[in-house]
This record gives sequence, C-alpha cells and structure tokens, in this order.
Amino acid sequence: MQRRSFVKTLALATTWPLAGPLSAQPTKKMKRGIQLYYLKQTIGQDLPGTLKKIAEMGYQEVEGFSMLGTQYFGQTAKAFGQMLADAGLKIRSSHVWTGQQQPAETAGLLQMVGMKELPPPGPVHGFLGDDSRQRLIEAAVELGQTYLGCVMTFPSERATPDACKRTADMLNQAGQACRAAGLQLLYHNHDFEFAPLAGGPSAYDLLLAETDPGLVKFEADLYWFSKARVDLLALFAKYPGRFPVWHFKDMDNTAQQGFAEVGTGVIDFKKYLAQAKLAGLKHYFVEQDLVKGRTELESAQLSLAGLKKLGL
Repeated sequence: MQRRSFVKTLALATTWPLAGPLSAQPTKKMKRGIQLYYLKQTIGQDLPGTLKKIAEMGYQEVEGFSMLGTQYFGQTAKAFGQMLADAGLKIRSSHVWTGQQQPAETAGLLQMVGMKELPPPGPVHGFLGDDSRQRLIEAAVELGQTYLGCVMTFPSERATPDACKRTADMLNQAGQACRAAGLQLLYHNHDFEFAPLAGGPSAYDLLLAETDPGLVKFEADLYWFSKARVDLLALFAKYPGRFPVWHFKDMDNTAQQGFAEVGTGVIDFKKYLAQAKLAGLKHYFVEQDLVKGRTELESAQLSLAGLKKLGL
C-alpha cells in the first residue's frame, strides 16, 4: 500500500502542471501594468494627476515611452520618480529609439511623441545607437527600472538582411551595456517587421536569430502579432524564455482591425496566457495606440476590467 501511494503521488506530481492553465503559475504574482502611451493626451494635460488616477483604478506598474535624453515627459528622472512614488506606482520599463536611422525618418515620429518631452531644435538625443546611450541607462537605473525597451526599428534599419544584422549588432551592444548596469534590453514589435525580405526571413526573424538570447529579450505586442497574422505560439516554442514582457491590447471586429480595449475585441488572449510560462512572461502592460469614443482614462478603466476577466 505504501508503494502504491507513493506511485500515485508521484504521478500526480508529474502531471500537475497540465491539470490547469499554465497561466495560473507565472501570472498570479504579476502586477497590473499600463504603458503610458495609452494616456498620452491626458498626461500632456496633467502628468501627476494622471498617475494618481491610474493608481486609484488599480494599476500598479507603468512603462514609459519615447524617452529622449534623460527627460521623462519634460521631467528629470528624479522629479518623475517622485511623482511615481507619490502616486504609489512603480516604473518597470521605458521605451527608447534605436539609433541608425536617417534624420528624415525621425521627423514625423518625434511629433508622435508630443507633449513636453519634445526637445528644442537641434540634435536629437535618446537613441540606443548613439553617444546618449549611457545617459538613457543611467536614468533608467536611477528610476529603479528592470528593462529598457527599444520601441521599434526605422525603415533603413530593416530594409535588407544586412541592415537587420547591423541593427542586431547594435542591439547586442546596447544589451551588453544594459546588463552591465543591471538592466535587461527589450525589443518591442509592430507589424511591419514581419514582411519577408527578398523572399527570405522577416526582419523580426533575423533580429531573433542574430541577437544574443541573454542580452536581448522581446516585448510581445499581442495586437501587432495578430494584425500581422504571425504564429506567436510557434515563436514561444522556438525561442522559449525570450518574451518576458507583453503588451495587451485588443482588436475590434471590423475590416479595419482597429484598436480596442482588452476584452472587447477578437483576440484570444487565453491561448497566449496558456503558454506564459514557456514564453517567460514576467510583466505585462495594457496599451492602446488610439482611443475613440471615450476618454483615455475611461478606456484604461475598461481595459483593466478586461484584465480582471482574464484572471490578471
């Protein structure tokens, strides 16, 4: 009887992870996060007030965006850190640019950054590939971040396989500098990285293959993967542990496949959460690039309700 009990217990122990959703393990301890680009207009009107409101909703962590130089929405790292502390929030990551692009490629995107963060006329700093890299890292360390996220590549950085390899080299170098400072570099996707290059692999495939797994991790934007019709689950299986941060935003059920609040669209988030452990998920942020029909804060509240329905 004792041996029979032991065998039964061993069988249960070895099969237990399959008895329920894998998401039950890695996501239960995670804190609810929001990418501040979601609230770009509201932040432009009242930064400290917006931070307090999202904390009151129930968000616990934030991800910054488009940090230029050592500026966070027009604030130094120290001043911004105090605002976060006053609101009871933790900044986990911030998005920055790459650094090999031509000046003309930045013109429209800098306007997208907007608000008080825009620098005065003259050279733009805040890129991983230029001499301001160390200042970006130092500011992130001052704020106690875990990650520094590369928000995207510019067209010239992914136009050919050779360009992609040069970009991967730059990311590896930046990742090494981040690791030396106690940070982890991330790369965040859109949909344009998935277009095949001259009949070969996509820019995203090359970035995954050509970057050091220990130096460069990937931030999976679930909306853009869905928009590009890429099998993210297959990438989880091929590159386990390389996707520690995710962006949650939904897709509306229209021909335009527009942005939608989490839980109100057509994306099956549960299938991704079922493989969260394989992917290496540690943190997540809701994000919506464009909000229509309601205020940004109302939208963030609705996405928070969607997270809760997912058990997050």
